[in-house]
Amino acid sequence: MKRAFLSALLVLIFPVVISAQAELKVGDVAPDFSLTSTSGKTVKLSDLTKNKPVIINFWATWCPPCVGEMPDLQKFADKNADKVTVVAINSGENISTVEGFLKRNKYTFTILYDLAGKVSTDYKIYAIPQTFLIGKDNKIKAHHIGGMREGDFEKLLVVK
Repeated sequence: MKRAFLSALLVLIFPVVISAQAELKVGDVAPDFSLTSTSGKTVKLSDLTKNKPVIINFWATWCPPCVGEMPDLQKFADKNADKVTVVAINSGENISTVEGFLKRNKYTFTILYDLAGKVSTDYKIYAIPQTFLIGKDNKIKAHHIGGMREGDFEKLLVVK
């Protein structure tokens, strides 16, 4: 009985421990990706970082904190277009759901579809929203889990 209990406990805890150790950290090289945007264009992270830093935001339409931060992300993107590229990655949602949401809200920053969830897996996304600042050297400069406001996005720009 004890052996079965300990085995079951290890099966439950071991993946959590491994997952926590495998999280991406500031200073790690950001996993490169190639995803399709809402306009049908293929976007590759390593191409974006050649010119300026990139903010990557992982989100979903069903996530209240994600939806809540989108207006601030739009303001930030508009205000800082010369300093940083903003992309938001939607993972696993139906394209028509995302397009309907975007049409109603008129967001103009780049939205990418991670239909298979591979990029979310590569970035170890276990909760959303999550935001990363990727430098021109393709390294993670900052990482935030949870909703953000315009001022929070602004603070990312001072990270070197």
